[in-house]
Amino acid sequence: MASESLTIREAINKATRQQTLTQRIAKVYLAINNNLYEPKLYQERDAAIELFQSQLDELKLYTPTDKTKAALKHVQLLWKEYKAVADWSINKEGAVKLLQICDEILFASNLLFMSYQEYAQELNKGTFSNTETIDIIHLIETTGTQRMLTQRIMLFYLATKQDIDAVHSQEKLTTEIERYKNTLKQLESADLHSQDIRTELKVIQQDWKQLNILLTHLDNDLEQVNEMMSLADNISEEADHISLLYEALGTKLTISKAINVASYQNMLTQRIAKAYVALAYGYAPAKYKREITESIDLFEEHMLSMSRSAGATEDFKATVGVVKTMWKNYRKLVTSWDKVDELSVIKVLEKGHVMMATCDRVALEVEVLAKTIPEYKAFFVKENGEATNTQENIAHQMHLAGLQRVYSQRIAIYYVMNALKIDAHLSSQRMQSTISSYKKNMQDMLTSPINSPKINAELQKVKISWNAIEKRCASPKEDDITPIMDLCFNLFTELDQLNKTYEQEIDKSFMQQK
Repeated sequence: MASESLTIREAINKATRQQTLTQRIAKVYLAINNNLYEPKLYQERDAAIELFQSQLDELKLYTPTDKTKAALKHVQLLWKEYKAVADWSINKEGAVKLLQICDEILFASNLLFMSYQEYAQELNKGTFSNTETIDIIHLIETTGTQRMLTQRIMLFYLATKQDIDAVHSQEKLTTEIERYKNTLKQLESADLHSQDIRTELKVIQQDWKQLNILLTHLDNDLEQVNEMMSLADNISEEADHISLLYEALGTKLTISKAINVASYQNMLTQRIAKAYVALAYGYAPAKYKREITESIDLFEEHMLSMSRSAGATEDFKATVGVVKTMWKNYRKLVTSWDKVDELSVIKVLEKGHVMMATCDRVALEVEVLAKTIPEYKAFFVKENGEATNTQENIAHQMHLAGLQRVYSQRIAIYYVMNALKIDAHLSSQRMQSTISSYKKNMQDMLTSPINSPKINAELQKVKISWNAIEKRCASPKEDDITPIMDLCFNLFTELDQLNKTYEQEIDKSFMQQK
């Protein structure tokens, strides 16, 4: 069962906070044992216990896998015992007991986090794997580890200072300080940052520098210990804020990826049709059967990822549902290889048109979703509220590049049909229409003022590949079918790289924004 009020990133963030709270509760208990007459420490203990319980209750409503359910039950069992000690009277015996249990509940809370992380990776497999989406989740985990370590460092400092399992506590203090330094280096060297995240990291560096100096002295007086507690809490709060900033950044990056994937789906419908036409007329049957199968698998992976993506609206899900219904018929038609003839070719081409139109609706819904994010909407609206010129709009340029990928497949289809003089009049019209649409888009892309040197270089490579195809299209010949198919493959590869470059440019602008 999954709660609609939580996304997977939010669940991961809450699971990492639970790890921090297990250590904060033990730390505060030892802090009270060190200073029994400080009222705010009792308040902090009660607040930490209450927050752990409330987040545990929220996570109960988001258990998408059996592994998550099992991990949550284990945490609940340990929490019952842990809370009974932490929420009772303060004494050295209780401090010793909490130290014994805190590692166990931390480990169990980490297993819960890992079960959510595993589910997130399953959601984001295929096109989304090894991309910014997974990197963001890793960075949320790192900030969570950082929050936890600041509490754990103070816990073992206080235990060592109070001679509670002093040798073991000193060893753990040294270990956790080194772990903290490593996590800070990981965050500082990460590629995915926004300006706000960089600012927060600088504040953390300053606070850590002060705390690290104080940690070398076990004879600090009460005032210095209070300063250390305050610095550790500040670092935890700053890390907490960074994790929320990463959540927001992750949503933006997922949107740019979804826009690209939506247009890729459109291309796949035409790639399948192209491969079917080649198969029908005896061109490398094994190769094009494999291309149909691979394209089907990729299309279905994308559909699954998009329908389960965080932030998907009901309208978006409904539109994807329509695609799934249409897809079943198209899939069946293009895999009925025992009935391949000229009539089936015409059916595939027409069904391909319908699939393409249906996929267009998904792309529009992605854009509607994207425009709910102010930073993305800024690509379409200037600061004074006026609409931007499409030439100045990088999101629009990525849209055009996505269309060009579709045309790289369609031009191959209609070259074959024209060369073999099949449904000649309609095939000729569609080939000329594809050429016209492609050239118009390319002119807009070549003259866009937002083009970087990298984009311009990639556009020139695309232009050379297209010119070779267009030259042959002036007089389609049967002998040129195989060379045209190869040229169209090269064109698609170059256009696909161009799409990725536009996507990276959009992501870069998100990371430069506050």
